[in-house]
Amino acid sequence: MTFKPQTFLSDDSGAVTVDWVVLTAALVGLGLAVMGVVSTGVQDISGDIDGQLKSDDIIQVAFTDGAASFEAAAAALGLDPSAEISGMTNLTNEQIGTAVASTAGAAAMSQAALDDFGAAYAAFESGTGWETTTSSTDPVSGVVTTTTTANTFSYGGQTYSDINGVQGTADALGAQATYDAGRATAYQNEATERGI
Repeated sequence: MTFKPQTFLSDDSGAVTVDWVVLTAALVGLGLAVMGVVSTGVQDISGDIDGQLKSDDIIQVAFTDGAASFEAAAAALGLDPSAEISGMTNLTNEQIGTAVASTAGAAAMSQAALDDFGAAYAAFESGTGWETTTSSTDPVSGVVTTTTTANTFSYGGQTYSDINGVQGTADALGAQATYDAGRATAYQNEATERGI
């Protein structure tokens, strides 16, 4: 077999291989360029996801927001919610659904009671307040007499003679509203966990 330069130059059977090498090199280069641009953003997001999953906040947030306030307010009211919390897992989906609706209603009612009490007290404070002072002048002697009258705040059939009683009722209503809201959140979390 003799080497013939003219035959070698006119043979095109290897040209396809050269085309594929060039195209493959271009695709690899394009892939590396895209990876260089996107990698920083992907690393940030993957780091955030990794940190969130390792922190246990996913489960803590879901139950801390409801259950912790539920327990804290229950303690302020002298109640023990532990049996109710542990008993949630034994309820059927229908019972959980009913509890979600009823506890949400109770939470709305207790918050409304707290808001109504606060509005009534604010109206009292901006009106007469705890004391009313009146002045009168004796027409003969010109002496000015000042009289201070203690006022009382009445709400819901109860009369308050000072801020301490009002604060006690506000604290009790606030604890009830927090308890009811936490209880509603705890039942809602149970429903969400079950996919109801």
